[in-house]
Amino acid sequence: LLCIATFATPISRQLARPFEQDPFLPNSLVSPGMRLFHSGSRKITALAGMSVAAWIGSTPLTWLYFGLLTPISIIANLLLIPLAFVVLATAALSVALAPLPNPLPAELANEANALFTKTAAGTAGAFSSLPGAHWNVASPEHIIRAPFEINVLDLPYGGAAIHLAARGGNDWLIDCGSDRQFRATVHPVLRAYGAGRLDGLALTHGDTNHVGGAVTAIEEYAPRRVITTPASSTSRAWRDALAAAQTDGVGVERVAAGAQISMGRGDRLQVLYPPAEGAPGFVADDRCVVARLDLATGWRILMVSDSGFYTGRWLAQNAGAAELRCDVLVRGEHEGDDSTMPGLLALARPRAVVLSRASRRASVALPDSWPGELRAKGVEVFDQRECGAVRLCFFKGRAELRAYLGDQSLTLKRAE
Repeated sequence: LLCIATFATPISRQLARPFEQDPFLPNSLVSPGMRLFHSGSRKITALAGMSVAAWIGSTPLTWLYFGLLTPISIIANLLLIPLAFVVLATAALSVALAPLPNPLPAELANEANALFTKTAAGTAGAFSSLPGAHWNVASPEHIIRAPFEINVLDLPYGGAAIHLAARGGNDWLIDCGSDRQFRATVHPVLRAYGAGRLDGLALTHGDTNHVGGAVTAIEEYAPRRVITTPASSTSRAWRDALAAAQTDGVGVERVAAGAQISMGRGDRLQVLYPPAEGAPGFVADDRCVVARLDLATGWRILMVSDSGFYTGRWLAQNAGAAELRCDVLVRGEHEGDDSTMPGLLALARPRAVVLSRASRRASVALPDSWPGELRAKGVEVFDQRECGAVRLCFFKGRAELRAYLGDQSLTLKRAE
């Protein structure tokens, strides 16, 4: 409103100059058609000046809060501003007619108000769908960032989502939480990074709190590829996600141990589990995708998802220390047993571990002493019960891990 009050009139005057009547032309020589043209042009340029001024005032806010620049709004407002006035007018008319004994006039005003409101919403949607109508732009915090960043989000109820962001606009999502978690937490993170489209979406297994938001993610971010486990699942959310991907023409890849997935710029995902056939265990968590992220800078991040005892034993027997060795290990929460057995940690030898929100089930919960025991061995532990989400920033010679809550942080130096 301040920008409208300050800039609308000066901008309108500048826009109106090409359409002004020649001051040396006598009024008697101006035809009715020309008078109508000049009158209409003044109204349109006044409206355009207000639209441009409103865009100037709102752009910093849409950038900061939504990661969007919307140049199309300058044109759209030429229709939306009058429609907004009509919406307010019909709403006021409804209030004025409400005291009448006959409710019909107020009901008619309400119906008209609903019609104009839907028209305004549809108009805004139509303009926003035009090519180049809006741009996703990273928030100021993320414009200048590390060459590669990972956000391990902290989602409740055993949910999980990991955002991988390479500088230059290469965004991946490893799981996406439930639909509610995706909309409330994951979606704002992607917007803050200026992600307009996902290069890849990996669904590790059929847990609803891991893949329930996948349909929305596919609709909103149109991933170029969807990667998932080769194991079958009875999860409806998982099946709906694969169906949505196929409907949108997105290729679905079932990856098993040994698969390598290029992410561009020399970064790749090395799939370590499950095997193509005969995965051990009894629940979906035992058949989830375990992958090692190998960055072009040499850093290795092992993401074990919700895998448990059977997965750990299989990896120890079939993958070995060379494949499991990593700088950072990201651990999820298994449905029925410990997600990372000590033997797996001994083989992986991580320098830092990010623990998901611990389960309250006694059969699954890690002992309170476990993080302390790891720290005693020189392994920094980011317990998401205390630190919330964790951001990992990878540079060529160092890595910086920072908790979103509190002041826990860690800097790792890479040995040549």
